[in-house]
Amino acid sequence: METKVLSQIRLLKVYSAAMTVAFVALCLTAFTRSAQKQKFKEIDAERINIVDAHGGRQLVISNKDRFPEPVANGGELKGMRRVRPAGLVFYDAKGNEAGGLATTQTETGKISLVAFDYATGEAMDLGLEESDDGKKYSASFKIVDPPPPGTRIEEAGAKQQTRIAIQNENKDAQIILADADGKERIKLKAAADGSASIQILDHDGKVVFTAPK
Repeated sequence: METKVLSQIRLLKVYSAAMTVAFVALCLTAFTRSAQKQKFKEIDAERINIVDAHGGRQLVISNKDRFPEPVANGGELKGMRRVRPAGLVFYDAKGNEAGGLATTQTETGKISLVAFDYATGEAMDLGLEESDDGKKYSASFKIVDPPPPGTRIEEAGAKQQTRIAIQNENKDAQIILADADGKERIKLKAAADGSASIQILDHDGKVVFTAPK
């Protein structure tokens, strides 16, 4: 009788162990499948980091409180952002900031910006500024030259020259072309009052041609 009981106990232990192994295997399979792909209809998050297979940042989507600092030469540049926007940031293969989309509310109105960067500074941006009362607004597209070689990233903005600017500000639309020194050389304008003009300037800013005269 005792032998039969011991045999049944051993059988129960084996059965229990087998069920445990099967349960663990099932959980691991379910976890692996869920880790590979999950489907959500809606997600609430303060920040989402999209990374590559090695954990390097490729894209960050964030609210204004968790918006990342600029990254250049592999390091964060703390305090470089004048405002804290909500939006997204793109990163290149080296992990440096390569552009992004941002929107924020200031004391006087809203600012929205889409920008793409050179390795050492801003390359082009599409911007919008509008006062809270809607009486003042400006929508623009700007292309700039990269900063001189060897420029510190903190000083890049001050050393870059805007070459092409297209802007509509309070119903005054204009296109400005500048030389390599950032001096305005050609201006095309269609003003809010209906007048239109073309100006060509020399390097010192003197108008050498205008139409209509």
